[in-house]
Amino acid sequence: MIPSLVAPACLFHALQMEVTDDLLEEAFLGMVTLQEQHVINEAMDPAKEFPQQQLLDIFSDYGLHRVPTRGNFKEILHNVASAEVLYKPGTVLLSMGSGMGEFFANMKREHLMAVVQETTLTPGKVVNSLRL
Repeated sequence: MIPSLVAPACLFHALQMEVTDDLLEEAFLGMVTLQEQHVINEAMDPAKEFPQQQLLDIFSDYGLHRVPTRGNFKEILHNVASAEVLYKPGTVLLSMGSGMGEFFANMKREHLMAVVQETTLTPGKVVNSLRL
């Protein structure tokens, strides 16, 4: 099962569709701890002090040892997110995508997002399924 925040980016990648930076960032934020999310969100806010050392600690856990600055932060985030969300599980995802054939071949992005939203578990969906 793919976590719900990561699923759209993985699904678009598997079907060889474009994965936007926003979708990629959202997926990566869904993979990190709440504290790491807070630090990354703080780094995105130009009104706040840039948390360079905390970002270096976070990104070094993913094998990156480049010093993040305001100027290169988005590039570093994109590279780390791409590696963690798309490329590490990429072989499996691309195999999965090639097996989906014609069903997904002509599907539009908004329809695919509707499938993701419909199949994502929520407390309400679980409760409703238990009532049946």
